[in-house]
Amino acid sequence: MTEAILANTPVGIAIFDSDRTIRRVNKQYCSIYGMDERQLVGQSARILYQSQEQCDDIGDRAYPLVVAGGTFNEDAPMRRNDGQEIWLHLTARLVDPADRTAGIVWAVEDITERKAAEARIQRLSNLFAALSQCNQAIVRCKNETELFPLICRDAVEFGGMKIAWIGLVDGPSKEVRLVASFGDSTGFLQHLHTSADGSDPYGRGSSGNAIRRNEPYWCQDFQNDPAMAPWYDYGKAVGILSLASLPLLCNGVPVGCLTLYSGTVNAFDEDARKLLIEMAMDISFALDTFAHEAERQRVTEALRVAATAFESQEGMVITDADKVILQVNKAFVALTGYAADEIVGEKIGVLRTDRQNAETYAPIWQEVARNGSWRGDVWNRRKGGVEFPAWLTITAVTGQAGEITHYVAAFTDTSRLKASEEEIKYLAFYDPLTGLPNRRLLLDRLQQALAASIRSKRDGALLFIDLDNFKTVNDTLGHDKGDLLLQQVAERLPYCLRDGDTVARLGGDDFIVILEDLSDSPAGSAVRAEIVGEKILASLSQPYQLAGYECYCTASVGITLFGDPPENKEETLKQAELAMYQAKAAGTTVMRFFDPGMQASVSARATLEAGLRQALRQQAFFLCYQPQVDSENRTLGAEVLVRWRHPDRGVVSPTEFIPVAEETGLILPLGRWVLETACTQLVRWSVRKETADLTLAVNVSARQFRQPDFVADVLMILSKTGADPRKLKLELTESLVLDDVEDIIAKMTALKACGVEFSFDDFGTGYSSLSYLKRLPLSQLKVDRSFVRDVLNDSSDAAVVRTIVVLAKSMGLHVIAEGVETEGQRQFLASQGCFNYQGFLFGRPLLIEDFERSLHAAPRTLD
Repeated sequence: MTEAILANTPVGIAIFDSDRTIRRVNKQYCSIYGMDERQLVGQSARILYQSQEQCDDIGDRAYPLVVAGGTFNEDAPMRRNDGQEIWLHLTARLVDPADRTAGIVWAVEDITERKAAEARIQRLSNLFAALSQCNQAIVRCKNETELFPLICRDAVEFGGMKIAWIGLVDGPSKEVRLVASFGDSTGFLQHLHTSADGSDPYGRGSSGNAIRRNEPYWCQDFQNDPAMAPWYDYGKAVGILSLASLPLLCNGVPVGCLTLYSGTVNAFDEDARKLLIEMAMDISFALDTFAHEAERQRVTEALRVAATAFESQEGMVITDADKVILQVNKAFVALTGYAADEIVGEKIGVLRTDRQNAETYAPIWQEVARNGSWRGDVWNRRKGGVEFPAWLTITAVTGQAGEITHYVAAFTDTSRLKASEEEIKYLAFYDPLTGLPNRRLLLDRLQQALAASIRSKRDGALLFIDLDNFKTVNDTLGHDKGDLLLQQVAERLPYCLRDGDTVARLGGDDFIVILEDLSDSPAGSAVRAEIVGEKILASLSQPYQLAGYECYCTASVGITLFGDPPENKEETLKQAELAMYQAKAAGTTVMRFFDPGMQASVSARATLEAGLRQALRQQAFFLCYQPQVDSENRTLGAEVLVRWRHPDRGVVSPTEFIPVAEETGLILPLGRWVLETACTQLVRWSVRKETADLTLAVNVSARQFRQPDFVADVLMILSKTGADPRKLKLELTESLVLDDVEDIIAKMTALKACGVEFSFDDFGTGYSSLSYLKRLPLSQLKVDRSFVRDVLNDSSDAAVVRTIVVLAKSMGLHVIAEGVETEGQRQFLASQGCFNYQGFLFGRPLLIEDFERSLHAAPRTLD
């Protein structure tokens, strides 16, 4: 039922995530923007706006207001997918004020016609004011010399025209002589009327046609009018796009013309034409009066054309300066139920409801008096007393002295829009008992989570939670206590999650949790999901107070990961449910992963982490040193490599335990131990002549380097050990500088100033960018072993090596190649200008005793 309502509501409705990604739209929303649902869902809000600036402007004003619990309302120009420009009324608010993660709902209503009507009303109001001023000028002026400049000025200042000019027929030539003009700040008239021979042929174009034919000439758009097309580009540049030229008569004979230029196309609709024709008639009448010194009676009418100007779909009303209603249109009668003869003569306040009293309207009228207009939401009352919401625009009409003479008000019934806003609540489909999203919203969020996981290449997890003994609670304590239990479960679950995670009630005693953005590796994602599952099991195992009864209710949790390869939402739910049944089969308060292999991986990962912690406590790590040599096979120093001597497994490869140390944060104490041990070794070498010049390269992880106190920590270790910082080389990976480059540069610069050197490890395997590379205070680039391995067989690898060597030389950096295992590889590297090496050809990683013994061995000849 609700879906049908949403599908058929005339208002476009969409749900957005907090990051301004479109989560869901209804058919009307798609229709308004001219796109289908697939083009919108999952896209950034930027796709909806004319420009990034407009998107940022509306978003920066709307989202803080909405997140704070407010409602954002605004009219905004937009562009449909087919390029058509439209006006939309935007309304935004939280889907659920109690749960900001539920998203933000935007309602859009196509108000293009209303805007066009408002613009039309404004144009007509302006022309009406200009007509009023024209009539007042006619009354005051004694001749055309006084009158014509005032007419031109009033047409621009009151009538909204860009330029106005009046010309009179000049003698037998029948050309039009310009006698008055106003608003020509750009020299447009001179450009328009000056011909190649330098004459001023006024009257040969539109104005001449108006005079010769004794009928108005209307050009709604220069671009599409053959007579005015040659001046379109210039007119557009100075803001002039349409014109009207009206003949001026004296005793029924055309004697001149009034020509008006507008800055908009289609500015002269039927009602505008009536007003301008009326103005021309009034001026012609004045010319008759000036010529014959008679008949000035008709200038006393100032407001006689309002009826034709205000027949539109909007309810419209004209009042005098005291807000007494003078005239209403048919739409007003239809919207309010008041007949014209019932309402004319009443104060405009007769429509006011109890929701908005005179004090509410006082600031509105003050705004109209100050700025000339006001628009906004109000509540009106129909004749029968029924209240209805309306969008109201009030415009003041002023006299020559600036005093307000009339008010023009236009309004539309916004009842459907308000009703649609109430229906928006059903779009989220929250469970009435617990206040959590129900199955329908859960599936929508799961679909979004699956799509986001594919885009970000980071896994998520779905947790299926089932209460172990809920049926017993229902059967023994009653369904009311069961409902209390479900409500308390719903209250506990969010405290086990991060902001942005989703918890929903699937039905009965089943709950679902969606975890997003866990890790880029399945093992890491499984660990994080397991941590959340343990929190949930512990929280739900606590006693419940059910209206005087204390009971215990444990839970079983099934977990499945999602990401790559992608899966559909139904399959993901099914996997989590199967895992939950496996957990139930194993007993109470049990958690199981859908993939048995993943369960084993989680256990192995937990065992490895526990072993790492124990190894740190028991100092089970040791260092190996792999020689770094020059082209003469002279040892320059070594790279320090950490190893773990496991009591049961023997030596564990760093490729196995380093990633776990990174994820758990154990890399921080381990890295500090490696650095301090290396510095201690440098001090021992410094007192021996044969080793005093050796350097040590120490790998630094991204997590270590990003610690706020990293620089201070390194300097403290150097000070504590007494090591020469010039002998220490820190090796960084390219991935380190992908985030917060400025902080990385600042830390490197501080250490560089103290003598510490930096080498870029595994160079060429990441996302190297010269824009940051040239800013880093490096001293060395290290060619990755992956390029060295096939350098003799793979032309691409050879080209990469050449490029790295050339790049290093151009930047004044040293270059060293790792993984050099054959003489052929060394010779190729030397031929390209790389003279420092590391690899099995020169020595494997050795214990310190073996490394030092190798220093005393005779250098091997490389010829």
